[in-house]
Amino acid sequence: MVSAESVFNPLARQIIYEAAGQRCVGCGRADPLTCQHRRARGMGGSRLLSIGHPANGVALCGSGTTGCHGWVERNPDLAALLGWRLLPGEDALIAPYWQRVWGWRRWHQCDDGFVDVLYVDTDEIPDLVDREAAIETYRRDLDERIARYGGVRPDAGLKSQR
Repeated sequence: MVSAESVFNPLARQIIYEAAGQRCVGCGRADPLTCQHRRARGMGGSRLLSIGHPANGVALCGSGTTGCHGWVERNPDLAALLGWRLLPGEDALIAPYWQRVWGWRRWHQCDDGFVDVLYVDTDEIPDLVDREAAIETYRRDLDERIARYGGVRPDAGLKSQR
């Protein structure tokens, strides 16, 4: 399931995309998706096996310079509050991440070795006030991007939970 090359192999990507409902966790857009490493690979890549583990990934639209993936690269501190990046010492299987459609979730390692996602009760989330403020900042940035480029919200018609 994991890759020594520090990239997500096809199975890991499939698990990440399925956990996100085949949509960007930020805006709800269905295509094109990329896998964002929550713990950065670092300059020149990393040999840590956990870097290629599905729990280290979230599905985002765009690339490292465009879409929600680009937003994460330009706003690393806010992205960390949303759980789309991990801070030093954070465990990818424990740290919650925010998903536009389903709210706060976290990865869970199953007994059979596979991973799944679980809903997270907001009472269990540290720094919730700061994290909720990051969500509002992200939503404003998304609205500005949509207004700038025209068109409808990519998540139009999707039910959003907080």
